[in-house]
Amino acid sequence: MIMSRKSIVISLCFVLMLSSSVSAQESRIDSIEARLPELKNDSLKVKAHIELSRLYYGSSLGSAMQHAQAAYEISKNKDLIWGIADAENWIANVYSVLSDYNKAMDLYLSSLEKRKKINDIEGISGSYNNIAVLYSDYFNYDKAIEYLLKALALSKSLNDEYGMAINLNNLMVMYLELGEPDKAIPYGMKCLALNQKLGNRSGIADAYNNLGDLYSMKGEYDKVEEYQKMSLNIYRQLNNLTGELIARTSIAELHMHEKKYIKAEKELKKALEIASSMEAKLQLASIHKIMADMYEKKNDYKAALYHFISFGNIQDSIFREDNANAVFEKQVILDTEYQLKEIELLEKDKALKKIEFSKQKLLGFFIIMIAGILFIIIIIASLVIQERDRNAALIHAKNTELYYSNKQIEKSQKELLKLNNSRNKFYSIISHDLLNPFSSFIDLSEILYNNSSELSESDIKKYSSSIHSAARNLFHLVKNLLDWSQSQVGKIHNDPGYLNLYEFTEGIIELLKDQAVAKKLNIVNEVPKTYIVFADRNILTVIMRNLLSNAIKYTKSGGDISIEAREEGPHIKLEVNDTGVGIKNKDIRKLLSLNESISTPGTAGEKGTGLGLIICKEFAKRMGGKLQIKSRTGLGSSFSFSITTIPMKLKK
Repeated sequence: MIMSRKSIVISLCFVLMLSSSVSAQESRIDSIEARLPELKNDSLKVKAHIELSRLYYGSSLGSAMQHAQAAYEISKNKDLIWGIADAENWIANVYSVLSDYNKAMDLYLSSLEKRKKINDIEGISGSYNNIAVLYSDYFNYDKAIEYLLKALALSKSLNDEYGMAINLNNLMVMYLELGEPDKAIPYGMKCLALNQKLGNRSGIADAYNNLGDLYSMKGEYDKVEEYQKMSLNIYRQLNNLTGELIARTSIAELHMHEKKYIKAEKELKKALEIASSMEAKLQLASIHKIMADMYEKKNDYKAALYHFISFGNIQDSIFREDNANAVFEKQVILDTEYQLKEIELLEKDKALKKIEFSKQKLLGFFIIMIAGILFIIIIIASLVIQERDRNAALIHAKNTELYYSNKQIEKSQKELLKLNNSRNKFYSIISHDLLNPFSSFIDLSEILYNNSSELSESDIKKYSSSIHSAARNLFHLVKNLLDWSQSQVGKIHNDPGYLNLYEFTEGIIELLKDQAVAKKLNIVNEVPKTYIVFADRNILTVIMRNLLSNAIKYTKSGGDISIEAREEGPHIKLEVNDTGVGIKNKDIRKLLSLNESISTPGTAGEKGTGLGLIICKEFAKRMGGKLQIKSRTGLGSSFSFSITTIPMKLKK
């Protein structure tokens, strides 16, 4: 079943919840919180906050995080290494439930390092368990099993039956996810017996739930419902919302298998309420996916589409932005399990022949477009490889020079750091801003391909409009990536010539005219018609195209944009002004740094990479000028740069 692996007990290898009831747990919380202000010893304060974080973990993630952070601050101020390690571990637990795996892995590894430093064997075992759980969230079960076996060995060496019970439970879940129930069941039975011996009701509930999933995999459904209902009863008695969520989802899947859709729907709605209250994104996504499948089987396509779209939105929010690069560094490989087929939902259109023709035409367009994008990706990859080889040669040369000069060592280190940061940023942009839109093209084309017979002509036009807009944005993205990569490998050369500045800017305005018209913007060219500059047309085009495109993107409908130029000694200063949303002062420096660059959606939801202004800065520098930014939030921005040339005026 989809949710089975989330039955893993996270990070409770040395502090298990043994409460017999909700009231006992609440009484324990009230008792500790009442004594907390009276504690004078810092170590006792840290232990109290950690215990409160543990007690709140199953019912209130916000309170659990608050007490874990309090323990961290006290431990850090007093240099209590064990306290810092325990606090980091519990903060990571909360991030893991909230599906922020990047932060969770950083904190788990940091906690493990400190526990190894002080030889905390019990803590090391717990860290191994938690890292294994995180690997399982990325479906890397081989790595997860490796860490769980390490944790189990340490628990056995300490005769830590609580830790052993959790490790056995998690090993059972790993083999369950691998589809090997015969290997999983022995671990499950040992886990159940050990928890019953310890009187650990939470562990018993986890074991029941996972055994239910195992017997479901084996097709023994009479045992499934018995185990799942026993686990649900215990979770509800303990007020363990996470466990209740998992148990209800498993029971719902069993009802779906038996085609008892009314019972399944009832359980799923309760599970959805719990997941929403906990803000548990991964569980929310999984529940929406299950509900989409259920409504599709019931032929309720409208409800199925709603839940499928909700599933996709939540899934995207979990894995977007900088997670991809961080996950690669930690060797956590994403599985492709969530590549889903589209649900056939709309009624058939009577004009079938016309729609089929439109489908073939659009598919041909997509094939050409995708082939072009793949070709561009290959070119970019080739440029990156050349850059890597050039960097390797540079590093080798610098290592030789290091032997003779300490100052040269410092310089070489700074250059290497800059190159590595640029490379990491470049990979991040490619992985997120290029590959994600590419995936969107595939999804949209699949909609048209699989649902062409049900789509109306207006629907096809709507999808085509979305695809055209996305293609145009992707074109600008790829163009900026190519400009930047070529500049990094030295393939952009400054080849200046005489240009009439007014005519040149008119050409840029004409190039972006459609975008301005679409947003009802008024662009005024105030450059004197008599100005002649001595500059490289291609470099100047890249700068002006990006500056004017940015002004259009961040100016609201009906706003004004102006292009001005004036003489400043031996220079001509070219300036693009807008009445847009403006930029915060603290963000201006970030806009011009590759390592800190930011990308904000435009006033009409336009997307960007954050590379545009960085390219302008570098290209302006190549022409001997400097990019300057002035802005006031809500009032607009001014972008200007100087062209080092001998400005000339045409004779009248």
